[in-house]
Amino acid sequence: MIFKQSILIFLGLYLSLAQAAIAANWSFPGPPDARVEWVTSDAQVNNINVKGRIFHSKQSMERVLQFYRNLWEGNYAEIEYGPWILITAKTEKLVYTVQVQPKSGGKGSYGILGVTDISEKLEAGAVFNELAKDFPKMQDSDVTSEMKMDDPGKKGKVILLSNKYSLSSNVVYYKNYYQSRDWNTQIDYSTGFNAPHTLVFTKGRESVNLVIARADGATNIVANVVDKGVLSW
Repeated sequence: MIFKQSILIFLGLYLSLAQAAIAANWSFPGPPDARVEWVTSDAQVNNINVKGRIFHSKQSMERVLQFYRNLWEGNYAEIEYGPWILITAKTEKLVYTVQVQPKSGGKGSYGILGVTDISEKLEAGAVFNELAKDFPKMQDSDVTSEMKMDDPGKKGKVILLSNKYSLSSNVVYYKNYYQSRDWNTQIDYSTGFNAPHTLVFTKGRESVNLVIARADGATNIVANVVDKGVLSW
């Protein structure tokens, strides 16, 4: 959830940033004396490539922020977003963001270090390319988000879409689509009329998990698509 919020912030800050005189590199230093761990080293959200790391630091939030203010002196934007403070800098191709908040009790801080290629994608118009173009969907469905992950031994994506058709029409559509293509139905479950409906289909090492729900006059579908490839997990 934090990462999706970060992508929106990248978009909002993009036009306000000065041209940063830093190298176009898919990594940048973590705070001094911090423990840094990868969240994802290869993901894509709405056609934007994303890499992210979580850090935990014994230093205060202010000291961490000052480290990045010095690092990107004169070439950054800074905003507050709920409990977070964000600093963002950009090159012609990449956008770097640090979001920080204090740990409970005020002892140290933690946050996320993110890098995206939104600068390059906006220049090429690729951000607005059709999302989930190979995923089956009923006519006039709107795809609101597509997140792709590519990790050793597995590839996956989470797709959010909606349409004006009834819940039952969507359930019938996806059952017909996958069953007619020799996918096995592992789960076909609902608690009652117009209640959220869960469908899980498998074929070889591939699986599709669908949650279909009705809200505010629309039907919303969350699709989790996984290809385990050669390795299992």
